[in-house]
Amino acid sequence: MVTQSSKIDRHIQDLVLLHVAGVALLTLLINASTTGALVRYLGLARSSYIRQNILMTITKNIDRNIDENIKNLKQQHYFSMVDWVELKKGVQLKKLWKSLK
Repeated sequence: MVTQSSKIDRHIQDLVLLHVAGVALLTLLINASTTGALVRYLGLARSSYIRQNILMTITKNIDRNIDENIKNLKQQHYFSMVDWVELKKGVQLKKLWKSLK
């Protein structure tokens, strides 16, 4: 609106646009960098007890399925060269499960 008005000096138009852009940029930078910390501080990011239980159950089931699938794969002669201990370390969800407790 300011830039389209012929009654406002070009210098003033540029100055208004500079200030508006500056305020918008600072608002984005400040809000983006502090909002996460503020939400955590206020306790608004906590999961509900039900949600945590659901996630724990899901991770336990996935971990159990991984064990069963590895057991089945061990029986295949195509996978005789696999280091099963390393594979299990790479796919287990125990760390995630512990963090949900």
